[in-house]
Amino acid sequence: MAMSTHKNKPSSSIKTRTEGTTLVEVLIATFISLSVSVFLLSNYARTQYLLDTLKTTQQRHQTRLVQSKRNLLHDEYDQTWLDVKALESITPI
Repeated sequence: MAMSTHKNKPSSSIKTRTEGTTLVEVLIATFISLSVSVFLLSNYARTQYLLDTLKTTQQRHQTRLVQSKRNLLHDEYDQTWLDVKALESITPI
């Protein structure tokens, strides 16, 4: 009987080693999965911030363009008919 219990011990320790190895593999896979998830969420947040910044910058640029176009359309001074009459005296070449 001593022989049969001796034979059972190695298979029992192999089973324990296999379970321990499986546990380590599961822990490593979980760590990798969590690391990738955190990395992706971090990059998503950075991308959203960058997108918001780009939109804000584009809106400011567009507003400046519209304002500069309006400034080209409107003179800084008021024109009167007296100004037009003064130009009538110019003779063409």
